[in-house]
Amino acid sequence: PPLSVEEVKENARTYLEQVKKILNQDTLQVVDNSTWLNELSLKDVIKLLSHGTMSKILEHNTFKDRFNNTESIRMHEFIYPFLQAYDSIHLQADVELGGTDQLFNIAFGRELQKEFNQSPQCAILMPILTGTDGSQKMSKSLNNYIGVNESPIVMTQKLLNMPDSNIVLYFKLLTNTKPEKVIEIENELKKNPDTKTVLDFKNMLIDEIISIYHPGMSKNDTDVFNISPDDCENKKLNITKALTLTNFVKSNREAVQLIQSGAIKTNETVITDRLFMIDLSNPVLLKAGKKRIVKLVFG
Repeated sequence: PPLSVEEVKENARTYLEQVKKILNQDTLQVVDNSTWLNELSLKDVIKLLSHGTMSKILEHNTFKDRFNNTESIRMHEFIYPFLQAYDSIHLQADVELGGTDQLFNIAFGRELQKEFNQSPQCAILMPILTGTDGSQKMSKSLNNYIGVNESPIVMTQKLLNMPDSNIVLYFKLLTNTKPEKVIEIENELKKNPDTKTVLDFKNMLIDEIISIYHPGMSKNDTDVFNISPDDCENKKLNITKALTLTNFVKSNREAVQLIQSGAIKTNETVITDRLFMIDLSNPVLLKAGKKRIVKLVFG
């Protein structure tokens, strides 16, 4: 089912928070394309569609492959390239950024801009980022991603565990390393693909990435979660409540399942008792599996 307006807005809010880690907030202006797309009448939509042809749309690899394989294509899917192109027309865009998988849509936008007597936008395309599995496109749904908001220690673990084949690509796409330096790294890895060389460059990559997303922090730092006095008694916090407060789980039931499975640790001690009370007299490291880590601090 389609997302509700509220769900779309919430997703947009979280995306914007992540984008602000990279783009200059002082010069960033964000607009919502629903403000102009919602104003389009049926007459406007028909007029917009009249500027394209079905043969052109079927040049899109996704549509072409599905059509040739006699797979179902819903009519509303054909409208998406027109609406993306209309964004460029409304904004009179000079440049559009996207991954190489967006080549067709961005080029289509250029053609429709000319139909509307506008100068066609320039396209800046980035290669698709391979995920931490080393084979598929990075995606949260495939669980092969590194979250922009994840703590340095989680980023470090994921980068250390990824295939060595990702190193050069990540230097190219995720850091500010100069191209000539990336070439040096690539040549060195080809010449000396030993464990030490690989680890040295992975650690260099980790330092670069963390400096961008977590300025002033190191690879061993983790997120800090402050526990309010209202959530505990005499600086003692129930392990189940700790897991729900930190959003490690969505329910007490899920928390109990994790605890009983032996996946929960406090300061490297496995906790299997759902009634266990965490002593917050000092900061405590709470871990759920290998990837979710947070430092609990009272106050």
